[in-house]
Amino acid sequence: MESIPISRAISTGGYMSFWSACYVGGCTLLAGVLLRVDHLVLPVVTAFLIATQVYTLHRLRRAGSQPGNPTPRSAYILDHRRSLLVLIVCSGAGAVITAWFVHPLAEVFVFGAPLGTIIYAIGHPGRQVRDVMVVKNVMVSVSISVLATGLVLLGSGIEPMSSSVLVVGMFLAGMVFADAMLCDIDDTESDARTSTSTIPRVVGIGRTLLVADAVTLLITAGIIVAGLFGRVPLEVAMVYPGLLLVSLLVLQPLVPPGAWRNTVDIRLPMCVVVGWVLIILMTPTNSG
Repeated sequence: MESIPISRAISTGGYMSFWSACYVGGCTLLAGVLLRVDHLVLPVVTAFLIATQVYTLHRLRRAGSQPGNPTPRSAYILDHRRSLLVLIVCSGAGAVITAWFVHPLAEVFVFGAPLGTIIYAIGHPGRQVRDVMVVKNVMVSVSISVLATGLVLLGSGIEPMSSSVLVVGMFLAGMVFADAMLCDIDDTESDARTSTSTIPRVVGIGRTLLVADAVTLLITAGIIVAGLFGRVPLEVAMVYPGLLLVSLLVLQPLVPPGAWRNTVDIRLPMCVVVGWVLIILMTPTNSG
């Protein structure tokens, strides 16, 4: 009996882009920890608000353009159109305020992100950027990586061309790329209607999971090597990517059909929180 309200709450959070925004906020927090930045509240909040606005805007536009029977997510969005429009305005206004306190140049992300969303889905169905296999995943992964690392850099004053920033940016991009493939599993049916080519549609779900595992394993090994060379804190490079890799392998046989997007979006911030606790426990305290 209790699982039904919980499942409904999780689904509603996904429809309203709350979990997706948590994912982007988690990416920003992870970027900051890897770059040894202490003050991360404003960058994380700003990333969360920008993601809320952008994902809600994109999904609202897409729900209105889907032919035939709408998916449960599209039906929810169309039924709550006015509330979601208010959410877009409020999250955008909040992002403008918090971004200013991160750094005035952070406003570029606030106003650039919605523009990128429009470019991502402009044109007729089947001919949009989001309809091209791999290209859509690359665009999403690079966008989130640039947003997360960019906000952290602007809020901290770290040299943007340092090798550490490049390593963290590539790690985040690879992680988001793998996760974006998994999210596409949920959209196989609706993507078929709009002639959207995705990795799960072309190679199947089983091979998509294998590719995601391979990419996650590769970036985990890469960030640990970077930690060994002092580009990022070694303990952070081992704990966070390790949690992400293990959780991915453990969850694969457990995720029910249609639940990959919410699972992916919730998994990352949870891994970040657990990793934060583990690192605190691993850090020696000075007594006396």
